[in-house]
Amino acid sequence: MFLWLGLTFAALTYLWTTEVRAAARHASGGAKAHQIHHLMSIVLVLKTGTLLAESARYHYIDRVGLTEVWSAVYFTFLFLKGVGLFIVILLIGSGWSFVRPTLDPREKKIVAVVLLLQVVDNVALVVMDHASAGTLAYVGWRRVLHVVDIVCCCTILLPIVWQIKALENSVDDSATDARLLRKLVLFRRFYCTVVSYIYVTRIVVYMVASVLDYRHTWVSYALEEGATLAFYANTGRLFRPGADNPYFEAGGSRGDDGEDEDRDGDERPGGSKEMVSLMGAGGMASSPVGEGKSFAMEANDV
Repeated sequence: MFLWLGLTFAALTYLWTTEVRAAARHASGGAKAHQIHHLMSIVLVLKTGTLLAESARYHYIDRVGLTEVWSAVYFTFLFLKGVGLFIVILLIGSGWSFVRPTLDPREKKIVAVVLLLQVVDNVALVVMDHASAGTLAYVGWRRVLHVVDIVCCCTILLPIVWQIKALENSVDDSATDARLLRKLVLFRRFYCTVVSYIYVTRIVVYMVASVLDYRHTWVSYALEEGATLAFYANTGRLFRPGADNPYFEAGGSRGDDGEDEDRDGDERPGGSKEMVSLMGAGGMASSPVGEGKSFAMEANDV
């Protein structure tokens, strides 16, 4: 199963890198490839390597029962993939590489926290791999793993929420509102995508695995990897290097000097009221997740 999943992600990696290379060659046409696209390519390569290494690991466990080398390769890929995935989600949410070349201090702190938590997360994985199931060490590190993983997932949501709030506060009655609203729709979609991915892979998969017997444990792995594949594909679709992608349009919620206009967290009066006046009666709510109403404006703006 892991072999076929690895080959599927390898095909996805090929399609993505082909599109990024095409955008880099024809940058004058508007479909410019940004640094974030290359980082997304690296994450896909690491995910493919993780699955292939895990496939080889289980193959040698089945044949000889000892896989020290492949276990080391697998955990190395797993650590790099985990760090890369969380960092890329954080950078996409903050608007790095296409609006401003650097992160502001609070976003740098989030990167540092994520790196630290990923180190703890992977230490827990290694200890669990060498501990027998049901022992105190196994149970204790498994709890640490779940707590750290959930904290990481909640942390990477912060830049997306900040970006949505900044876009809401930037909307006014000028002619540029259509562009800002398109970006707001995009970031709301990305927020819902990330939340759905976290919910399925951290909660649903855990609940399903708890009721399966040992002969059907593959179902939880298939569900997790299927949700991951859907998340990668949808994120690539939302932030592809296309000329018509509102994510890469000039201007937005941040100033031209690359600094976050909402860095100090000061609320701007009238931001949400302006949004309501633009959307009219029956418009969407101003919270980061507007439930079913968050995309009500799409038909009018896109």
